[in-house]
Amino acid sequence: VVTIYDQSGNGRNLTQSTAANQPQIVASGTIYTGANGKPECRFDGSNDRMLTGSFTFTAPTTYFLVCRQISFTNGDRLLDGLASANKSDIQQFTTSPNIILQTDASFITLTTQTIGANGLVTCVTDTTSSSIRRNNDTAVTGTLLASAMGGITLGCAQNATGFGNFAFQE
Repeated sequence: VVTIYDQSGNGRNLTQSTAANQPQIVASGTIYTGANGKPECRFDGSNDRMLTGSFTFTAPTTYFLVCRQISFTNGDRLLDGLASANKSDIQQFTTSPNIILQTDASFITLTTQTIGANGLVTCVTDTTSSSIRRNNDTAVTGTLLASAMGGITLGCAQNATGFGNFAFQE
């Protein structure tokens, strides 16, 4: 996958021009499928990532990921910003299958994720009340620092470490 197009009209497409670092939707002529037999995009956990250009987020910020963790490694990222300071990320944390929503050093932990199971992960970052939830489970809430992500990195940390092994769908 070379480009995931921004559907908002803002032109903040996620791109990856290096073929070896592109997530796959097809392997050896077979389309990867996930929930309900629909196509899914897979990040291999070793070098796949996609980036937007730099832009400024304003709080509150909401993320929606229809994703499935294929494997778990503490510290691997599903999503991060482009900025190294005041960042916000969604990462695998401590023990399988926990994921956290983090801004700088503060975070809230979601423990209802299941390795190999598709789920809709919804995150809201706001300085007064942030939350993360999977499907219709009760949201985990907390107070997080303001984030200034500067853009989006999908598949790893902004500094090209902590590559996640996961799949996502529209």
